[in-house]
Amino acid sequence: TRRLNLSVDHVSSAPWHEVLHTLRHEMAHQSVDEVLRARGETPHGDAFRYACERLRVTPRASGGEAPPVDDDTERLARAHAATDHIQIARLENLQR
Repeated sequence: TRRLNLSVDHVSSAPWHEVLHTLRHEMAHQSVDEVLRARGETPHGDAFRYACERLRVTPRASGGEAPPVDDDTERLARAHAATDHIQIARLENLQR
C-alpha cells in the first residue's frame, strides 16, 4: 500500500474544493494501480479516466485550478470532506 502526500502549503492555503480535487486526482492514480490493477496504462489513460469518474474528479493533470465554486459549495465541500472515505469503499467494491 502506498501513501499519498499533499503539500502542506496547498492544504493550508488553497480553497478546500481544490484540495479535495487534488486528493481525488491522486487517489485515482492510486486506485488504477491498487484497485483496478491496470498495467501498461499511460498515467492519464482509460483506467485513470474511469477512476476519476468514480471519484467525481476531472481527469486533467494536476497543477491547475479545480473548477471554480461559490461560497455555498465551498462550505458543502468542507462539511462533506469527512465522508469521502465512502468513495474509497466504492472503489474497493469495483474489484469484487
